[in-house]
Amino acid sequence: MNDDKTSKAIPLAALQVLLVDDDSFMLELVRDMLLDLGVKQIATALDGKRGIAAFESGKKRPDLVICDLNMPDKDGFQFMEMLADRRYVGNVVLMSGMGERVINSAQLMARFHRLNILGSLAKPISRDAGIFACESRRRLILFGAGGNGAMTAFADRSAP
Repeated sequence: MNDDKTSKAIPLAALQVLLVDDDSFMLELVRDMLLDLGVKQIATALDGKRGIAAFESGKKRPDLVICDLNMPDKDGFQFMEMLADRRYVGNVVLMSGMGERVINSAQLMARFHRLNILGSLAKPISRDAGIFACESRRRLILFGAGGNGAMTAFADRSAP
């Protein structure tokens, strides 16, 4: 019996994703990877302040938020607090090149705020190691560089 949130399948084409990162190259890289997998609804923001504006501007809240930790204006920690203040119940993946201790601290803080953390992506993210669709299991799998932090995020029922 699996009652976690990842057991509820969302077709990748219907998945709404919000990417928040101050590095425009990283935003474009992750966005392109998601598009290659069939995700069609992707919003982007260059910092936490703009991320919350994008979060609130949609008709529907995102199913998945992928967020960098080290950003100007509002960083990833502040952004997660704002998500918690808005009672966000979707899934969160953290991205950072700041090291494992910082990522672990961010995950603990997010869990304290009752955010559903799927895991983390270690920067730098390469196209090969970034996001991989595992067709045999019909899952969207997220990997950090070198395969760190693998996690199952969403089932893709649209596959045969």
